[in-house]
Amino acid sequence: MENKVDFTLKHREDIIDTLRLRVREKRVLFGLLVILLCTLIYENSTLLTRYFYNSEFTVPALSKRKPALVNSEL
Repeated sequence: MENKVDFTLKHREDIIDTLRLRVREKRVLFGLLVILLCTLIYENSTLLTRYFYNSEFTVPALSKRKPALVNSEL
């Protein structure tokens, strides 16, 4: 009465589908890791800029603007 099915036998198509699925999963994992890396860099951009650039660098102040000359003063 019992029908024994051997589950160890796999068809060639099943093996190929499994391998394709693993390749697709690796691509998705790589893409998610790239997105995570970009997010971490964006969120910590201030810390990274302080680390790579000198935070004590001061930008010289601009001088005051001179008044415009009127044609009669030329």
